[in-house]
Amino acid sequence: MSGITYRQLFESLTPEQMDQNISIYDVGMDEHYGDVGLVTTTDACDVLDPGHAVLRF
Repeated sequence: MSGITYRQLFESLTPEQMDQNISIYDVGMDEHYGDVGLVTTTDACDVLDPGHAVLRF
């Protein structure tokens, strides 16, 4: 599975889906996560550039 951009994600959603809450499904754990938020990285992150948008759960 390859990654997608936020633009690709938004362009693939219907208008109805755009109003739904974000859920993440972890296939390996067979678990759904519904408490999802959007955060941005800071200089303290040594993996991604500062200001990178990240979904957290």
